[in-house]
Amino acid sequence: MALRSGRYERKPVHGGEVWRFPGALDFSSNVNPLGPTRTVLEAVKRACRELACYPPREAEPLCRAAARHLGIAPEMVVAGNGSSELIKALCEAFAGERVGVREPTYSEYRYFAQLYGARVVGLERMRGLSLGFLCRPNNPTGEALPIEVVEELAKEAAREDAVLVVDEAYVEFSACESAVKLLEDCPSLVVLRSMTKFYSLPGIRLGFMVAQEEVAERVRRRLPPWRVSTPAISAGIAALEDREFATESRRYILREREWLAEMLREAGAEPMRSDANFLLLRLPEGTSSAQVKEGLLRRGLLVRDCSDFRGLEGEFIRVCVRLREDNLLLLQALQEVLAGE
Repeated sequence: MALRSGRYERKPVHGGEVWRFPGALDFSSNVNPLGPTRTVLEAVKRACRELACYPPREAEPLCRAAARHLGIAPEMVVAGNGSSELIKALCEAFAGERVGVREPTYSEYRYFAQLYGARVVGLERMRGLSLGFLCRPNNPTGEALPIEVVEELAKEAAREDAVLVVDEAYVEFSACESAVKLLEDCPSLVVLRSMTKFYSLPGIRLGFMVAQEEVAERVRRRLPPWRVSTPAISAGIAALEDREFATESRRYILREREWLAEMLREAGAEPMRSDANFLLLRLPEGTSSAQVKEGLLRRGLLVRDCSDFRGLEGEFIRVCVRLREDNLLLLQALQEVLAGE
């Protein structure tokens, strides 16, 4: 599938642009506040001694570590320089005339599907689609579809000779069952994992996907060699092996998210139910998300204005769960902004 001739879609907008606002406390990027761990940082430091050498072509050591972590074969794992690189390769490999996306959601699905010539439609069923994207838990709403619904869609994708991609960038924060367990019975299912959010590694740029070997190989062929750096490989292996950090992080986020949701409700916002490490907030009627973002920025806090998400225009912001002292600052600042102070 070739890129559209002479046409370029508008690049999506994302959170995490704290580099534009030096000193701001970042609530916009959904990164685990407990990491990265000392173990990961030490692994990166050691890996820097090997910068004069090429990394493994396909990040094979990381693929083996991910396979052990998930209990699957290494051949089913494809590593990438972040999940977005893998989303692009999936669209190149499988996007036909129609790609399904369940919105509002992560904007890169629509962007790359359209870039490869597909018409993007809503994802309710896989019938008539070449490719479908489902974020679970979903960004920015935080909801996670039941695993039974995912299984039904994955089996329908196989019958339609289509591919269903389940993006699990936030699944480690939740109590949800992973769709990885469906791979054996769903040959055209792809599960995406990000190392950015749960393991606090956005600066490393690292993610991987798992799929049946034939699907994995089709994607692998569309990716450049040496795409994952030596420090990224080492950081990913160390992170995946730190089970204590994973348990502690999940326990903290689940507890703090519920507390923060209740406090935000008292502050005048309406948090949506979430299975992730962030909360989508509906602002009071007539309140502009752009104005709230600006008001919070003046107080040194960066949140995600959700007006560029389809269906969330105007009165929604998204905030991630940070440490308690940071969350208290957010609550105070939001109360002031909503009160017009």
